[in-house]
Amino acid sequence: MLHNFTAANLGPNSLARDSRQGNLYGTTFGLLGTVFELIKGNGESYSLSTLYSNSRSRPQSVTLDSSGNLWGTDDGGCLCVFEIPAGGQWTDRYMNSQPTEPQGNVLVTPAGDVYASIDDFEIDGNGWVPQLNGPNIFFPPFGYGPNSLALDPVGNIYGLAYGGLAGGQNAGLVFKADATPWHVSTIYTFTGYEDGAQPSGPFVVDSAGNIYGTASGGKSGYGVVFKITPEGVESVLHTFTDDSNPLGLVVDASGNLYGVRQGGGNPDFGSVWKLTLEQ
Repeated sequence: MLHNFTAANLGPNSLARDSRQGNLYGTTFGLLGTVFELIKGNGESYSLSTLYSNSRSRPQSVTLDSSGNLWGTDDGGCLCVFEIPAGGQWTDRYMNSQPTEPQGNVLVTPAGDVYASIDDFEIDGNGWVPQLNGPNIFFPPFGYGPNSLALDPVGNIYGLAYGGLAGGQNAGLVFKADATPWHVSTIYTFTGYEDGAQPSGPFVVDSAGNIYGTASGGKSGYGVVFKITPEGVESVLHTFTDDSNPLGLVVDASGNLYGVRQGGGNPDFGSVWKLTLEQ
């Protein structure tokens, strides 16, 4: 266990990793909505630093860009996409006048393009993925609200989406938007059984096009870590057996996976986990 959360900052929600220093960033939306940094020390030790705290906020996943700026979404207080510049303070970057909720992480490409998952709960529960600093926009399959995004090495965008909206199946799916043109296809549809359901990010697409992520449910009902090949074949890498469902993951240079759960730890206020894959 890398960190145990307390009553003051319970309910961690996913992670982002600084590949240069190994620090971890995340959010909580328990008693307080916070954005935190876990600063890496010697060995496996980490110390917690709170970058933002507000009782009305419900910050979702966070993303680091190449300059060390932290991007995220808040579907509670501001219903916005926010940025915390390196060494700076929270700033709202995108708010929609429609009754929409930004979900999951913000995707920042190497070229500096910024994309976000937007879920429309008022109009049939569907959503879209806009480019916040440009004209591009694309839509996941009808009936599925997008909640997380990732980029592959050649510029294609992948997304996770909840199901059960406007006729969509309940267990969710993984979709792909080809970079040129913006053609959207379904990579994998979850069954809601041992493979899991309602996938949540952040997630990872490796150089070979394999997708690593987390989903709720599974054989034990406490969530799974999954892998999906480019051909759409899913395998379960780990099934959790207690506490609560995992909420996304990140990967380090050695291929180890890290994530959070809102349960676990001592005294069950949330935990950060690590999964080492067999080489």
